[in-house]
Amino acid sequence: MVGGAAFVSTITATVPVEILIVLSTVWSRRRWWLIAVGAACGSTAGAVALYLAFHHFGWALLLERYPDLAGTRAWSQITGWLSEYGIVALFVLMTIPLPIPKLPALAAAGIYRLPVLEVVAAILLGKLIKYSVYAYVASRFPGWFQALDEHPVAKIK
Repeated sequence: MVGGAAFVSTITATVPVEILIVLSTVWSRRRWWLIAVGAACGSTAGAVALYLAFHHFGWALLLERYPDLAGTRAWSQITGWLSEYGIVALFVLMTIPLPIPKLPALAAAGIYRLPVLEVVAAILLGKLIKYSVYAYVASRFPGWFQALDEHPVAKIK
């Protein structure tokens, strides 16, 4: 379910996938790794679908769906990073937490026609790393407060 929700969330850009991961992990802490993997796979599928759309339809789709994107600072930075660092830039962008916009990176990667398999690997690896960290932290979070409350320094008042 998390993978499907991550796919829809990525395609529509409505709810950050990170929020879905945290909520899902809090709901089922022992499955944090499965939640991270499912979210990474679903979100990667959505991101690759966007990449392929931009890859095949190029500027026409970009300007139709997002007319102001090409003039933004994010677009300028991301296209600069992709032209200088290539697939490594895409991987790094996928590992960075919010609020870095990912859509300009996918659009630029599609328009620059980066190799599809490399794009899939960069997106999947980046998202797997990022979502695993989110899920792990969410799975341990309540325990940290309990441990803090039980710590001897916390009891000195």
